[in-house]
Amino acid sequence: MIKKLTVKNYKSLKELTISFQPLTILAGPNASGKTNILDALSFVCDFVQGKNPLDSRGKDFRLLAWGGYPEPVSIAIQGSFLTGEKGEGDFEYSFETKTEHDQVLIGTERCVLVANHEAILENDTSHGYKIFRHNELKESGTLSGQESAFKRAPSGHPELMAVKSALTDCVFYDFIPWKMKQWQDIEKQNRLEAAGENVATLLHSIQRAESPLYQNILERLKAAIPRVEAIETDLTDERPVKTYVQLREKGIPQPIKSFSISEGTFRILGMLLALFAPNPASLVAIEGPETNVHPHLFANIADYLKVASKKRQIIVTTHSPHFIKQFNPENLVIVEMKNGATRCRPVAGKRGLKEALKVLDLGELYYSGELGGMP
Repeated sequence: MIKKLTVKNYKSLKELTISFQPLTILAGPNASGKTNILDALSFVCDFVQGKNPLDSRGKDFRLLAWGGYPEPVSIAIQGSFLTGEKGEGDFEYSFETKTEHDQVLIGTERCVLVANHEAILENDTSHGYKIFRHNELKESGTLSGQESAFKRAPSGHPELMAVKSALTDCVFYDFIPWKMKQWQDIEKQNRLEAAGENVATLLHSIQRAESPLYQNILERLKAAIPRVEAIETDLTDERPVKTYVQLREKGIPQPIKSFSISEGTFRILGMLLALFAPNPASLVAIEGPETNVHPHLFANIADYLKVASKKRQIIVTTHSPHFIKQFNPENLVIVEMKNGATRCRPVAGKRGLKEALKVLDLGELYYSGELGGMP
């Protein structure tokens, strides 16, 4: 679980620290930096996985540095990990960039186990990387200045592998309904992709496996949209054969093909698969889960998130006071832009909040401007 994120000079995050709960709601106006917070986490995820984070971010570091200046970017994460050897432990991970000859490099990278202040990974472009276990040097060498030392993490180092999993077993969802409506390949899959573009492939896999999960997802969808009788997949007549989502509704004899299914229905289906698929990520982030959904269904969506957060960490962004009122103050973080830089404030503990909630619900307080986060 990611407990705390500290960022300097990344996009609008000039100097920001934010704490996360098992379920965290980021609320604030457009262009306040909510997505940039998620992208900072995604940047770490890509880097530790061995990808070049710049490849999917315009390839120009000036697009990522706060104000476009070549100042060092640093990101630090405090979190917890699970391992069969020691149970649960806490870790601190950080890296900082540096610029040499117009090239952006990783200046330093470090991972520490909090319990005994034991460094298990150190990486310095000037001196190479080192991997330790029980304070003994296990591996060392050199890397390119754009690689994480996790790339060389030995499988026999359970703590290091567990930390790597905590940092990389993440999916950042921003559903794109027109991609979800396309014909898709037929293959066994167990996780929804970030835009939902494999929704038919995944649903087809679940159906073919005759998993109880399919019935669970169907019942949740029917509870939200009572006209739905079934959500299923069918196959195309063309070769190579593809699959697509189709819907059966009460009173309509023919199935409704994917291109005629509403965007809101696809978004709800995407959320259900993202949260309850056979192999959901340990951290699931969703941009605007209430988008294209009727306000009366916000309670259903909130229930999905609350149930899922008992087994994995959930972070979502929203603008909607009707959605916010479904949650507790402990879940809500207000995101604002001040002087070109993103700022965050947890709502829990705000002076006078308990008394205010006797008069207005949490969403009404947000809409009134009392909690901040106004355009």
